[in-house]
Amino acid sequence: VLKTQKLSKHYFQRLIDARWKKWQSAHFPDIESLEKYSEDSVSPIYYLLLEAKGIKDVNIDHIASHLGKAQGIMNLLRSVPHHAQRRVCVLPQELLVKHTVPTECIFRGEMSKELSEVVFDVATRAHQHLEK
Repeated sequence: VLKTQKLSKHYFQRLIDARWKKWQSAHFPDIESLEKYSEDSVSPIYYLLLEAKGIKDVNIDHIASHLGKAQGIMNLLRSVPHHAQRRVCVLPQELLVKHTVPTECIFRGEMSKELSEVVFDVATRAHQHLEK
């Protein structure tokens, strides 16, 4: 694929590296680290699609970056129940502390106003990327 489509190897490497790091530790200390993971694990797919179509434009790459971040954040948000069953919390620790949500409540599947606020904050960040 790299040779026939002339796709950049570094985008594939970013995908692999990001997923390898998450496999080693799914912990996100803050929303910025979640964004970074999303940029590294989702945005390269958009960059590769653009390359495959022969589109090279800094402005479109910028849009792809924000779209990848938004999609990645929402993917992680959707995965909270799945990860919680395995006693893994993918919500940013900084937000859990801010809203006083113990990770044990997430693992038990307990919904609360405070947890809703964490989810809202994360979803808001994804929405902000769609607005850019």
